[in-house]
Amino acid sequence: MIRHIRRATTLLVAAGITSALAGCAAPFAVSLPSQAPDTQSSVRPPESDAATIIVAADGFTVIADDDTTLLEAAYDDSLDAVVERLTAVLGEAPVVGDDPGHAERPPYTTYGWGGFRLGTAHETSDLAFDVLASGPATGGVEVRTAEGIAIGSSTNAVRTTYPATIAEFDDFLVAHGPDVVVGEAQNPPRTLTVAVYIDAPAQGVTRIFAPVDSSGP
Repeated sequence: MIRHIRRATTLLVAAGITSALAGCAAPFAVSLPSQAPDTQSSVRPPESDAATIIVAADGFTVIADDDTTLLEAAYDDSLDAVVERLTAVLGEAPVVGDDPGHAERPPYTTYGWGGFRLGTAHETSDLAFDVLASGPATGGVEVRTAEGIAIGSSTNAVRTTYPATIAEFDDFLVAHGPDVVVGEAQNPPRTLTVAVYIDAPAQGVTRIFAPVDSSGP
């Protein structure tokens, strides 16, 4: 797991934002610490109903309605193990699909639970999967960032929460959360972040995607 890595303050450069948008749902090749994922200690029996999925730069967490942690997963964990654990926590098997990709994005396979999905590329990557939220997960489970931004959050809420990282274009707005440093032995170190997209100001947040490589050129 990579939960112990420290936070950084590097800003996401415009080129990185554009690349993330072009890829929409493509994983990013990032060198992560070489560790075997713990597929047992981070999940408890589904005694409580899942209420919230929190998307962070280094992974995601599923929280129960009594605020206990049902599942923690890092983007370098085994995809099969995460799919199995998330299926158990949400109580429903995913809808599996394939996307042919395009010039800016390789083909990939998706595993979806309502408005929350895992995606894995059909090419070699240091990450096992990425996540994309466009609405609540199966059963009405809310999806939000660690800072509290969820699908439908207002443009004003995004401006207030991420004032230093917001970027506005002709027909959309994007911001990102705090960076997380991975592969600290690299020079310079790699950083990851979470991207929040607003495709129309009146709609509020329409997509949450992670991880995004915010290291810059």
